Amino acid sequence: MSSDSDDVADKRWYRQNSNTVMSYPEFYAPFWNDAAFALVDSERTTGTYKKQFCELQLDIEDLEDLSFTMETGLRIYKTDDAKEFFTTPEAKFNYFQEEQVYTKDLEVVPTYAPEKQKAEPKEKKVFAVDIQTITDAFGTDAINQWETDYAQALLDAETNENTNRSWRQSVPDPEVSITVSYGYTKYEELTESDWMYWYIAVEMPTSFATDGEILYTYVTIDAGTETEDIITASCQTAFGSSDYAIAIFNQGDDLDALSSTNADYVVGKTIDTQADDYEEEEADHDWIAGLDYNGELAPESTDAEGLYTNYACYFVKEEPKLGRDDTLFDREVDIIIGARIYADSSATDFTDLAESSDTLFIDEIGNYSAAGAAGLFVSTMATVMFLFTFAF
Repeated sequence: MSSDSDDVADKRWYRQNSNTVMSYPEFYAPFWNDAAFALVDSERTTGTYKKQFCELQLDIEDLEDLSFTMETGLRIYKTDDAKEFFTTPEAKFNYFQEEQVYTKDLEVVPTYAPEKQKAEPKEKKVFAVDIQTITDAFGTDAINQWETDYAQALLDAETNENTNRSWRQSVPDPEVSITVSYGYTKYEELTESDWMYWYIAVEMPTSFATDGEILYTYVTIDAGTETEDIITASCQTAFGSSDYAIAIFNQGDDLDALSSTNADYVVGKTIDTQADDYEEEEADHDWIAGLDYNGELAPESTDAEGLYTNYACYFVKEEPKLGRDDTLFDREVDIIIGARIYADSSATDFTDLAESSDTLFIDEIGNYSAAGAAGLFVSTMATVMFLFTFAF
């Protein structure tokens, strides 16, 4: 059924794959339900869009764990007799449906009570920025200020009788590091989602930061499978602020879309216009910026001189217990971690703190263990619906 197939090209839509059309198809369209084929306004906040629904249903006699590799596509023909069409890129993805039974736990109203929150820190990776990159990024004036601040800290220590005098007499190079850390925040009830929490932190001399400037951090995640797109989660916060914002990018196989050297999507762009072809609408993803549901704070800087600050940005991803595909956990993924500093939201140039690549192990998240609670309902027949959203 691919758009470049010989069974599709130069054929009317109802003549395609005529030799393989099922006489008694397992899928059917609920033609009696107008809402299943409605053209409705889109909730997208950018551009002018409509959503066209098209619903297919599949009857399943025995409800059990189901896992499919699926491919979706879209073709638009001007008339029934047209042989030419407009098409969108065709994508593969995994569909997972867990075997389900009814339980009273499904009737519990979620509260996410803080006293019932359980945090499970997982893996953390720290990347050091080399001194040449630091000098190129912040300039010699910032380095000179660092040396002045350090020398002053030595003098202050000599006159402070209560200070531990474990001081080096030479001024060391300033250090900058970027840390990415994740874990799980879990709640007791079946109706309460688990959350995968993240923070990305940049530890550097406090004198390198200017209040109001924007720290833009990001982690690109590549699972290395044919059915999963590369995802970038970016988190931004202003120095001196405790507000956080997030953007999620679904970039297909374009690994370097958010790279600081990408001339098409990053260089010369403001934060809000970077890789806008790949950015997900807020309504289309399950990520949230901020400390809600976050189970771990980035540690404060502990240098003896008190000249460093660890600047962190926080975000979480909702992981509902119902219908969760556990094959997405307990595996290793490739990551790219990076950070940039912008003067403000209208700036198109930035201070680049370089990028680092590594692997990250996404640990298993675990299953809800209440007796009999394996899913949503009991039935000998289930309906699987595939909703395709088209933008016009």
